[in-house]
Amino acid sequence: MAMKECPQITERTRWAWCLHCETVIDLRETRNNTDRALPVWAYKKCPRCGAGPADVMPWAWVRENNQQYPNTPQKGKYYPLYPEK
Repeated sequence: MAMKECPQITERTRWAWCLHCETVIDLRETRNNTDRALPVWAYKKCPRCGAGPADVMPWAWVRENNQQYPNTPQKGKYYPLYPEK
């Protein structure tokens, strides 16, 4: 069975967020082109803390409950999942 190609990284899918250090990752800088069966963000490890792929989430997932965060985040910036109100 042939493996599916990963979708291209777009501006919308470019950004991911690490559950452990709560910082933003630019997927264009960490892409692993050898594996192609999972979504693009699932191949990544956090370059800051080394958290595994299961803990690197799409930026859109963080924004669902944090509408005050920008559509385009700053790479490396700390964005807590539960910010103080």
